[in-house]
Amino acid sequence: MDTSVKKLISMGPLEDYFIYYDLKNQVFYGVKQGINYSAIAAPIAIYSLQRLSKLLNQTFGDVSSPFNLIFFILMSLFLIFGTILLAKSTRRKMKTDRFRKIRLTKANIKTLRRKSRWTVLVEIFCFLMILFSIYRYFIYSDFQFLIMYMLGIFSLVYMVYEFQMKTRKRLFKELMETLQDDSRWKEGEM
Repeated sequence: MDTSVKKLISMGPLEDYFIYYDLKNQVFYGVKQGINYSAIAAPIAIYSLQRLSKLLNQTFGDVSSPFNLIFFILMSLFLIFGTILLAKSTRRKMKTDRFRKIRLTKANIKTLRRKSRWTVLVEIFCFLMILFSIYRYFIYSDFQFLIMYMLGIFSLVYMVYEFQMKTRKRLFKELMETLQDDSRWKEGEM
């Protein structure tokens, strides 16, 4: 496939496929979604992180304020830049040989647009979780809130970088104006 991974905009999931839009060629691509391991990994991660936070609380206890603030700032910078590098690395390793060209109806575009609005709500929730975790961490010096903060930062930065909401919003507006009702999914291409 002659598409550059850098020019692909993630439009979100639709049925069993994840939809990408190629800015260069102005074509939609669909790729079959893989297994979602988060349902398996989430309980294990929560249990492990809970144990880790208890261990850190027992080891360090109440941390002095200047050390706490310096550690917090350095960790935040590391998380933000590390997440961006991880997202770029994931994007570069994306295999486009499984991508297939597809055509979407207005109904499909509207569904994708509605789902993208939910992504904005998830981003707002992550931001509120970050603020709450910062407040609770500095008030109580509890490492469980620090771990919640780290997960919130990771999620928010990854979503903002991966989904490129401003570009998606512009694309949805343009697509709603230009697509005709008679365009359909091509049966042989999915």
